[in-house]
Amino acid sequence: MEKIIFLFIQVISVYSQSGTNMKDLNTYLFTTTGYNTDVRPASDQSQPTDITLDLTITGLLGIDEVVQKMSTVGFLTLKWTDDFLQWTPATYGGITYVEVPQNKIWKPNVHLSNGFTDFTELGGTFMLLTVDYTGNITWIPYKVFDTKCSIDIEYFPFDQQKCKIQFVVWSSSINSVRLSVGTQGVALDDLQSNGEWDIIETSSESFTDDNSSFVACYLTLKRIPLIYVFEILLPTVFLSILGVMTFVLPVESGERISYSITIFLSFAVFLTIAIASLPGNSHAIPYFSRYLILQLCIDVLVVIISSVQIRFYHREETQPIPKILVKITKLARILQCRGGYCAKKGTSPDQVSPKELDSKSSEKGNDVIAFKGEVQCENDAVTWKDVVSAIDFFMFIFLVLILALSSIITFIVLVTKYH
Repeated sequence: MEKIIFLFIQVISVYSQSGTNMKDLNTYLFTTTGYNTDVRPASDQSQPTDITLDLTITGLLGIDEVVQKMSTVGFLTLKWTDDFLQWTPATYGGITYVEVPQNKIWKPNVHLSNGFTDFTELGGTFMLLTVDYTGNITWIPYKVFDTKCSIDIEYFPFDQQKCKIQFVVWSSSINSVRLSVGTQGVALDDLQSNGEWDIIETSSESFTDDNSSFVACYLTLKRIPLIYVFEILLPTVFLSILGVMTFVLPVESGERISYSITIFLSFAVFLTIAIASLPGNSHAIPYFSRYLILQLCIDVLVVIISSVQIRFYHREETQPIPKILVKITKLARILQCRGGYCAKKGTSPDQVSPKELDSKSSEKGNDVIAFKGEVQCENDAVTWKDVVSAIDFFMFIFLVLILALSSIITFIVLVTKYH
């Protein structure tokens, strides 16, 4: 049985690229053809050159709320076709692409249209562009982008900002160069994390006006609030609680005024340090700053009321008490009376005999009255010490409510907006 073996031989063209091939190709492209960097590389000059742009963000340097500036670092990927840079690879040892300095060929004058201060050329003379044999060019300039950004700090530190990096072909009209978004738009593949901000969303668009074409790349930034909560918000709440506790401290202890002033000074020093880390913007006052000012006002009120109470406490009993203070004191007694207990004595009428009530009422000037068939004591005589005690009662409840409501409302407003 004959076996016929067919041997198929595939012929593969192998090219050896030498230095001579590269020299010949460069001579052909830039000398023989008379390449001119001032001439737009289009065989038909009536048709615009299409440029695609992609932006890759590698780092967010930060946001300056005072001067309304966002700083990012990254690189652009610009692509277009140069009709004057084409060749046959087989003629030059199979060379399919070359890398040339960026100032050696025509390139679009792409600039930041919303740049903060810098208005310089992209890239540099040390950078190379990649040119393939079909004339397709890829340019990847690296740059720090300082761009204008309108910052809204009303909901600081639970705020989000939307900033844009906008590019334009500055010196060419839309009839000669047309800029558009590439296949990626904005990429974050190589992004290095920032300690204060997260980039949560990106988008891009291309648009034109009467004479130019633009590409806008949008970044939605979300502030990381954890450091502000632990270093500013919680200490503020704790200091405010200590300030309210002033009205629990008895006046006769002699330490109330020094305690309240110490808390106030501590809060003032802390607030000075905290404000240094808060963003400054004259166009909006953050809810967070309003909250801090409110707590400072509460501490000021505590010092003032404490000073007035000490003045009341040391008044002679012969000095008349205003009727409004008498009414406030009696109201405090009524609110503090629980389950039939006498607000002044703190004992139940069932536990006190009528003889004891008669003797105590005669000694202290109290009247014994009947209420629903039960004996109950009521102190009609109001002293300045009683007034101070009533003020303690009402101020403690009032400031606790203000502290709780302001904290809850501020937290709800900020967190709701944050999400």
